[in-house]
Amino acid sequence: MADEARIALGTVQFGLQYGVNNRKGMVSREEVENILLHAWHHGIDMLDTAHAYGQSEETLGTLLEQSRQQFKIITKLDPVLELEESFHDSLRRLRKPKVHGFLVHSYADFERKPEMWRQLQELRRAGFVDRIGFSLYYPRELESLMAASADFDIVQFPFSVFDRRFEPYFSALRDMKVEMHVRSVFLQGLAFMDPAEVPRHLQDAVEKVRDLRAIAASSRASISSICLQFVLSRQEIDRVVIGVDSLENLQENLDALSAAEMTSQTLSRVDALVIHNENVTVPSNWRK
Repeated sequence: MADEARIALGTVQFGLQYGVNNRKGMVSREEVENILLHAWHHGIDMLDTAHAYGQSEETLGTLLEQSRQQFKIITKLDPVLELEESFHDSLRRLRKPKVHGFLVHSYADFERKPEMWRQLQELRRAGFVDRIGFSLYYPRELESLMAASADFDIVQFPFSVFDRRFEPYFSALRDMKVEMHVRSVFLQGLAFMDPAEVPRHLQDAVEKVRDLRAIAASSRASISSICLQFVLSRQEIDRVVIGVDSLENLQENLDALSAAEMTSQTLSRVDALVIHNENVTVPSNWRK
């Protein structure tokens, strides 16, 4: 599969202002339309959204209803709503009879209401969704699911040059035939920040951000290219979710995919960028 076909376009910026390095705010509907058209023409056929992403689902539904672009759509449970209410409201907002995937957005919600798994299985059996699973933040959540032999067939988790916590489970998930999606490839934009502008509560990342810039400069590669190529080098990964805030931003990422492959020497330097502090690698732990 070509690298472009392994990309899933994240859409949180289509409904909310999102990301530590976001200075543009929410993407306009006109820009979203241009982004979707450009993505489709370049082989990207999957969108990642959620009921909780503000106007994202409604914007996608409006733009895609009469479009020839038949994107596969992944959406997620809104923890404020009951599962079936959230799911069918997402279908209504997306103006779709079914979706490719539906994820439990918070593992804590599943722990509080384990009966929701039966409801998810019923939605899959009824043909409203092809794959059901979880959006995870910590490896211990995945370990719990695997220990319980849960019948999930799609999972999403963070993975980047900075965050490798889920990597030891890749082979097992592949053996289970679970569709693997990874997110936070740029750690919400932290990878692009000027080291001098990294917030105080993320100071443990400064050295690694500075090292990433040095690797990019010495290898004459963009930061986007390094981050994306590193993640895509893991062949077990089915989809890499990237969010964009403009058509120009999407094109930059497409250019990064077509850049020359990193040398083994560069890859070994990138391997040293891992950060073991979950107060940095898990954005929900960031102090506001």
